[in-house]
Amino acid sequence: MVYAIPANAMGAKVSEIYETQISITPADNAAIGPFMALFVGVAGNVTLCPRNSTTPVLYTALPAGTLLRVAFQGVNATGTTATGLVGLG
Repeated sequence: MVYAIPANAMGAKVSEIYETQISITPADNAAIGPFMALFVGVAGNVTLCPRNSTTPVLYTALPAGTLLRVAFQGVNATGTTATGLVGLG
């Protein structure tokens, strides 16, 4: 059964609903996305492969529970120390 949610019940929060949730194991240069956000379960660094770019981006000292709202296609193992990563799309 599908429940209808009134349009005004969620307001601006609708943009923060993700239909896809996939556990991520970092691997260098592996395109596994695209994703629209990354959840970090255990603190550390994350090297993301952005969408539409070949240049990885290193995010340092991300605390546990971080929701990083950036579009990306993969997480490199090189430079990534955070664990419990979940791709959201």
